[in-house]
Amino acid sequence: MELTGTIKKLFDTQQVSPTFRKREVVIETDENYPQVIMCEFTQDRADIPSRYREGDKVTVSINIRGREWTNRDGETKYFVSIQGWRMAPGDGSESAPAPRGDRGDRGGNYGGDRNDRGGDRGGNRNQGGNFGGGDPIARAAQQQAPGFDSSSDDDDLPF
Repeated sequence: MELTGTIKKLFDTQQVSPTFRKREVVIETDENYPQVIMCEFTQDRADIPSRYREGDKVTVSINIRGREWTNRDGETKYFVSIQGWRMAPGDGSESAPAPRGDRGDRGGNYGGDRNDRGGDRGGNRNQGGNFGGGDPIARAAQQQAPGFDSSSDDDDLPF
């Protein structure tokens, strides 16, 4: 899964135990109803966010992790965490961001600011972007698997 937005907060790296460290990052998504989502980078990946600054537009590759924990009183609690494993500039390039002075346009996958939903991923408000909105079936129908030849479809099944 991917999460695209602007870095709202970069926390310092925490050494939780002698063998575990993490760095938390808050991303504000670029969509009609922006979401503020915290994800964590753990262990050797805790250094990944160091290449970025608050205000940078990024795309974060994430995994959602859940776990169950039973306390001493026998109460079971459930936790969910969002773990980042890759971070790339929001313009889709794989390289680290340019130094602040050379950055130029701050657009990205959704293009422009919150009031301008153009760009190369978002399209108009009815089509949605990387995160929420739009018709997912219509978007999936537009994306065809490599090597798939739809000309051999001779049935009328919708899938």
